[in-house]
Amino acid sequence: MPFIWVGPGVAKGAVVDTTVSLLDTYPTLVELAGLPANGKNESLSLASILNDPSSARDRVVLQTVAPENFSQINQKWRYIYEGHGEEQLYDLTNDPHEHHNLALTADQTDRMNDFRSQHRKEFAPQAMGIKARNLRPRFSGETFEWHPWTAPSTKKRKK
Repeated sequence: MPFIWVGPGVAKGAVVDTTVSLLDTYPTLVELAGLPANGKNESLSLASILNDPSSARDRVVLQTVAPENFSQINQKWRYIYEGHGEEQLYDLTNDPHEHHNLALTADQTDRMNDFRSQHRKEFAPQAMGIKARNLRPRFSGETFEWHPWTAPSTKKRKK
C-alpha cells in the first residue's frame, strides 16, 4: 500500500520502494516532532529514510495474527509460520498471489533457516475475540496498559 509522507524533514518528490510497517508511523512521528523515543517501541523510525531516501534498505517486517501465527515479509519473500508448526514460503516476485509454497524445497533450506532465526521469542499479550471487548486501556501519562473491564450495572440503585 502507498505510504505517503509530507512535511519538514521529508524529501520532496522522492519515491522509495522498500518494506515498512504501519507500526513505523508512531516512532517516525515522534522523531520528526523532536520528542524523546519510547524505549518499549518495537518498530523503527523512518525519519532518516524520509530525509535521505537513498539510505533506504529493504528489511523483513513482522505481521502477526496471533502470537503463534505470523508472517515475515520483505519485497521478495513472504514466510508464514502457523502455531501448529506449518511453514510456508512464497517468492513474491515470481508468485505474487502465493500459489506455490516453496517451504519444503531443498534449494530454500538456507532461506527458511534465515527466516526461522528471525522468529520472535516473545509476543505482547493479545486481546482476541470476546476478551478484546473486555479490555480497556488505563493511561498513565503517555503510556497505557490493558486492564479487564466490565460494563456498569444496569440495575437501578436503591435511594
